[in-house]
Amino acid sequence: MTSPALLTNVVPFVKFTDSVLDYERDWTGWLAGDVITASIWTPDKSGILVQSSSFTNSTATVWLAGGPVTQFGFSVRCVVINRITTSGGRTHYFLLNVNVRSAVA
Repeated sequence: MTSPALLTNVVPFVKFTDSVLDYERDWTGWLAGDVITASIWTPDKSGILVQSSSFTNSTATVWLAGGPVTQFGFSVRCVVINRITTSGGRTHYFLLNVNVRSAVA
């Protein structure tokens, strides 16, 4: 049995370091009638913070704050991984691509 491909957003979201934004992943199409029983969001880089997260039977939401800063203010690509578990015992991942930019003065 092969593992299902990881799901990801192809075009990254843009977030400024001083913004606090929510991102929602709708799992309805993948769940096929199953429901989410747990959802965890984990950033791949330090500096970007999961301020809070929540989930419903079919969606997972994360609020992100901060983000890594470069010396010259260039964008930094971050990946925030959403791991869900369902009532049917399935586990799957979504990779949220976020381009973090230095705050505009």
